[in-house]
Amino acid sequence: MPKDRVVILLKDIFREEDQLYIRYAVLNGSKKAYDPGKLQAFTLDVPPSAKLPRPANYQLTDAEAKRIKRTVQRSIVILDTELRSPLVEPGRETVGVVGVKLPAAKTNGPTVLRLSFPPDGNRPISAFLVL
Repeated sequence: MPKDRVVILLKDIFREEDQLYIRYAVLNGSKKAYDPGKLQAFTLDVPPSAKLPRPANYQLTDAEAKRIKRTVQRSIVILDTELRSPLVEPGRETVGVVGVKLPAAKTNGPTVLRLSFPPDGNRPISAFLVL
């Protein structure tokens, strides 16, 4: 369990044509209940020169995500979301699933997906996935 913060772990990824479904866990290591609320999804235009891990369907660590320089992000359509518990108590976790519509595949570098959740206090909560 993370200490003093909320963390999103991407668990399973299922892709069908231009749709991507992600099962994720919300781990609440903070001292307050966390409301995952409404998430948003974006693709990031990452230059081919960015040093990203090679495996597809890889969740970036916080350190790897910070290395992505300011880049253009584009909102993508969320098809569906399901969340087991609407409120995550301190020291607890819940799981959810989100389905998104992917844009056309890039030919000049990796596609990075960012799932953005409501902040935990003043900290933004995001998970980054290399596709």
